Amino acid sequence: MRLSDYEIILKPRQRDGRVIEDRMLLFNGLYGAADIVDPDTLKAAKAGRIDMLPEQLRERLLRRGHLTEDTDREMEDIKILSRSYRMIERSGAGLVILPTYNCSFRCSYCYERHRLSRGEEWLGHNMSREMVDDIMKAAENMQERGIRIRDITFFGGEPFLKENRELVEYICSKAKKLNIPLEAVTNGYELEYFMDILKEYSFESLQITLDGPKEINDRRRIHRDGTGSFDKILENIALTVDNGIKVNLRVNVGPENLDSAFSIKEILEKKGLAGSDHFSFYFKATTGENYPGKDHGVSDKEVYEMLRKRGLSCFEAAELESTYTGILNGLKSYAKKEDFFRASPVYCGAEQGMYIIDPDGIIYSCWDLLAKKELAIGAVDSGREKLALDLSMTQWRTRCVDNMPKCRVCPYIFICSGGCAGAAYAETGDFTKENCGSERDAFDELAPVIFGEAYEEKGETELTKSLKEPLDRLTAGERKTVQNSRSQREVFDIVKPFYVGGEKDRN
Repeated sequence: MRLSDYEIILKPRQRDGRVIEDRMLLFNGLYGAADIVDPDTLKAAKAGRIDMLPEQLRERLLRRGHLTEDTDREMEDIKILSRSYRMIERSGAGLVILPTYNCSFRCSYCYERHRLSRGEEWLGHNMSREMVDDIMKAAENMQERGIRIRDITFFGGEPFLKENRELVEYICSKAKKLNIPLEAVTNGYELEYFMDILKEYSFESLQITLDGPKEINDRRRIHRDGTGSFDKILENIALTVDNGIKVNLRVNVGPENLDSAFSIKEILEKKGLAGSDHFSFYFKATTGENYPGKDHGVSDKEVYEMLRKRGLSCFEAAELESTYTGILNGLKSYAKKEDFFRASPVYCGAEQGMYIIDPDGIIYSCWDLLAKKELAIGAVDSGREKLALDLSMTQWRTRCVDNMPKCRVCPYIFICSGGCAGAAYAETGDFTKENCGSERDAFDELAPVIFGEAYEEKGETELTKSLKEPLDRLTAGERKTVQNSRSQREVFDIVKPFYVGGEKDRN
């Protein structure tokens, strides 16, 4: 018996920074078990002196997964958790449709700048109505086979160019007939020409971007005619919110606006947007080879630290930085003991059923890699009314932590979930490699506070549910079925006692 290799050991504290003395936090990154122990217990466990621990404590730490008797069993549990997630969550699909690769902006840090080398004729080439029909017939066939289409997201380029209004409305009308929800990622510059469409077809949300105050935004988010974009975008955001459509405002942050981006908060408050039920905003680091700043941008951690320096608490700052927000929300849920740890073996939709379809019907899995035809995963097959996927799709569907050697032995295995494939490709030229992003930094910052405060409030030492316990209750036959069955229903019936969100994702 020894300490698990998946232990993350942290010092619990309060959000004001006060350390909780004579206590240590153990978090098992495989099973999601958070426990408070004293330093002597930890010292004995790390030294392999398990026999020094009181029997009741030893049994508790073994039951919750902090101690292990069988490394092979831990590896098998990784496979069971990973396959459960893949079998259930990958039953659905999300479609992303690009009406055009063209864009009204020429942002200095755009990761799609390689599109511009194709020339104006290629950029101005739009999706045909025939292609829309083929996509929607394929979607309908997927629904008839029991595959749930979660949503359709408009993307680009810029999907809402005013000259493409009729095409956008045609796509919306087709989606409505199939009862597929609609969303969009747009620069917001020409939204006034689409407001009636957004309302008629009940768009669930729009993502729009501003990069701080006017003088900063207009140096970064430049219209193709050379003018700034701030005033027009802000006006259209207000118009959209006034019409009852939710806007998620993204504030991209790089070296040149790291010190000024936060001032957008005051502007949004004066505009009456902050606090609206139909509006939210967050900050996100911009990185990549096209970025003109030092070291290709800044990190999520630097953005979080910038927010802390503006006087925000750790939770307030985390709620405004997208990577930290995801970690914060998960930890809060686990600390309530309402849900088990979400053991996701994949980082994002690119690995679990997102199909991005460009104007010519070429399909990609990751929007970071759009217009790089060598990385396409298939094409719309109009003759058979389906999305015809090629063998390269397999690489995306098998990009899971249980297939990634470095991730498989990492304590943060289900916290980072392998990291961003697009970022891995940018760094290594291989999207199947792991990418260690900011999730670890966010976890190490927030977990000590979430669980430190929960410990002092409740006086409990077992602060979350542990996946180890329900996994141990599975029979040998059930474990084998989960690893080998092709039936989603069969797998779900076995894992539903501990699967987070399974019922929602199955329906």
